[in-house]
Amino acid sequence: MDPGVDSLTRSPSSANMPFFGILLCSVTLMQRCTLAVNSVSHSADIQCPNGCVCQLYHRINCANISLGDLPTQLPEVTTELQFTAGHLPIIPADSFLNLSHLMALHLSGNNIRQIKPGAFNGLSQLQYLHLNNNSIEALEIGVFREVTTVTYLHLENNLIANLMPGVFYSLERLNVLDLRNNRLTSLRDQTFKSVSALRHLFLSDNRIAAISPKAFRGSRELTQLYLEGNRLTAVPTDALRSLKRLRVLQLSNNVIPTLSSDTFGPRLRSLEEVYLDNTSLGDAASRAFSRLRGLKVLSMRGNRLVTLSFSNAFRSVKQFGLSGNAWRCDCGLTWLRDWLLKQNVTDQDEVRCSSPDAQSGKPLVNVQLEYLTCAPDNLKASATPSRTAKSYSPRPQSTVRPTPASTRGRLTPPRATTSENATPTNPDPCFSKRITEVVVSEITASSLLVNWKVLEDLGDEYELWYSTGAERQGLRVIGGVQEMELSELNTGAVYKICVVPQSSLIDKCTRPSDNQCTVAQTLGLRGNKEPVQSESRKGQYALGTGIAVVMILLIVGALIVVLKYRSNRAGFQRHYDEDASTYVEHFETDQNKMGFDQMNGAYENIIDEGDV
Repeated sequence: MDPGVDSLTRSPSSANMPFFGILLCSVTLMQRCTLAVNSVSHSADIQCPNGCVCQLYHRINCANISLGDLPTQLPEVTTELQFTAGHLPIIPADSFLNLSHLMALHLSGNNIRQIKPGAFNGLSQLQYLHLNNNSIEALEIGVFREVTTVTYLHLENNLIANLMPGVFYSLERLNVLDLRNNRLTSLRDQTFKSVSALRHLFLSDNRIAAISPKAFRGSRELTQLYLEGNRLTAVPTDALRSLKRLRVLQLSNNVIPTLSSDTFGPRLRSLEEVYLDNTSLGDAASRAFSRLRGLKVLSMRGNRLVTLSFSNAFRSVKQFGLSGNAWRCDCGLTWLRDWLLKQNVTDQDEVRCSSPDAQSGKPLVNVQLEYLTCAPDNLKASATPSRTAKSYSPRPQSTVRPTPASTRGRLTPPRATTSENATPTNPDPCFSKRITEVVVSEITASSLLVNWKVLEDLGDEYELWYSTGAERQGLRVIGGVQEMELSELNTGAVYKICVVPQSSLIDKCTRPSDNQCTVAQTLGLRGNKEPVQSESRKGQYALGTGIAVVMILLIVGALIVVLKYRSNRAGFQRHYDEDASTYVEHFETDQNKMGFDQMNGAYENIIDEGDV
């Protein structure tokens, strides 16, 4: 006998246990058999409609059937329904009343021309609605009134020429709206009103030439906007102002010839990707991208760009698309050459020179740095320059200088300036009063780092003259910066360095004033002369020494105070320990204090709310 059974039979209190166990198993088995039979008979009762293919009665695909022939009683568990009949010209009201569990409805490629209001009544759980690849010409107000749960709406490849404001009013959960390849010509105010959850909006390949400033109001969660292949002639700056979370902006294949410093406003600081390919872009202002501090991708392929000024926004860029432009390889592109070399990108060769003739056709990265120069108009440029100025725009320096590291010097070709706008009756051609000091803050055997201070910021171009005896050379600096490194200089040579604001009178400037000039000598021996520093530099050293001495005295005094304080505090603590007491210090932060960034952000949010 089985030991378990024997033990049960020997226990009087469990004599009836086997009987109840057998009874319970029998009941459970009968229930499962009944459920199986009911399931089979239920499946047998539900017939898949003729011309349709059913998959476990959850997904139904009807290829050769009209809406009128669709049985009124489809399986309640149907979650996906697809019609590919090829000819459903009109979708009447109440066409899908008995499909309350439907989550996806595919009506693509059916030559639909009109959808009646109420057509989707009863679809209380619908999330995916595909109406693409039809012949829809207009969307009537109320057509989506009952499908408030839709998150993906596909209307691409239709004939829609106009969007009535409020047509998407009820789609409060809509995340993706695809309207590519239609016939839209404009976007009016409140077109996307109340579509508050919209994140991806596709408007590519339409005929849009105008976008109202309030077209996107109410779509504050929008992160990706695609407008390529339209008829825009400028970036719709006013319309984009409300899209503070926008990360991707696609504007390729429009006609946008210029970008101004106000094109991308401060509220677009979240932009990470901007695409302007094939837009006939020929002029991008030096501050066009300055507010886009999170920019990671900038593509401007196939345009008419000749040069591109460095912007602080480019420090975060990981991918440039710049091929197909007529690049002029001079000092204005030294920063780009450095960026391409540092990033070690695979498409370094895509930036090719169109001018000057000596560099035509060459990849920018293959042009030697000494040939990327911009000589002033009044100086004769050497065919093989022996002195160059390096651009340090893309990387900050840890040197002593009177200007921030974010304003680095770069060299560009001559262009019109604003210096002469304030020319007095008897002009000073050197504009000597605008330069208050010139300092050489770093000296090596072959380079000098020159800083200068300006009294007035009335222009953003300067000429830097440096000479040894009768030989004088010059470089042009733009961008409102006040720092430049002169490199590849003669060892142990004494240089006179002058800074002159660029103007139409600069040809007449023959003797800059003393405050515009300084004298410094590169390190090393030349004719047994000891290296000499400028008087301003000596003053800086004297001032620095004095400050250092004061700081050392302050630190020693602070240490003495701390030691005395700790000694007194130790005795105070021992007194509390002897009395078995506890001493706790609480440090709290004043919550009423706000940093500059917090106040600035709050101010911008107030402005944003005021524009709604």
